[in-house]
Amino acid sequence: MSTTPTPALVAVAAAREAFVTASTASQAAHQQHSKLLVRLTEAKTQADEALSDFRAGKIDEATASLRKASAEADANDLLNLVNESAAKLAQVDAAMNAAKSREIKAEQDANREEHEMLARDLDRAIASAEKEFLALVARRSQVYIALHIAEHGKAPLQQSSTIQFYEPSNALKDLVKNYAAPPMPAPAVAA
Repeated sequence: MSTTPTPALVAVAAAREAFVTASTASQAAHQQHSKLLVRLTEAKTQADEALSDFRAGKIDEATASLRKASAEADANDLLNLVNESAAKLAQVDAAMNAAKSREIKAEQDANREEHEMLARDLDRAIASAEKEFLALVARRSQVYIALHIAEHGKAPLQQSSTIQFYEPSNALKDLVKNYAAPPMPAPAVAA
């Protein structure tokens, strides 16, 4: 088996890298959005505190109005930034989800490719084993004929039949006659 990565494995690596990049961008965007929300809350709180301080008599009306107006202006600016950030979040999250979908698809493709390669390897092994098996049966037939000649002084009447020396297993008969896959052998139990 080759150690060179297949195109499907290269695609998996690229898809995983793209997902990590998209995830990192999404995480950064969410952190930035959270910071903006905190700042917005703080600005709204400052506006509310200015009014509360005025009502409590801690500051005069002009100072309260100035602080409240400044805090509300900050809150309005921050609200615009939060709205822009929310739109960006939707984009980066969509990009991250698309990257994850591509990663899943690449992994499925690599899995399919791996199974296809295994199937080809097994097909070659089956063909080789069948060729070896048939050569062994042919050799056994020659030995049967030689033994028959040695015992009876002549060749058997049916020289091409294996019935006298070989009976295939039921699983092999079922495979050849019905194309039925044999059962998987039970796993070996360690003693």
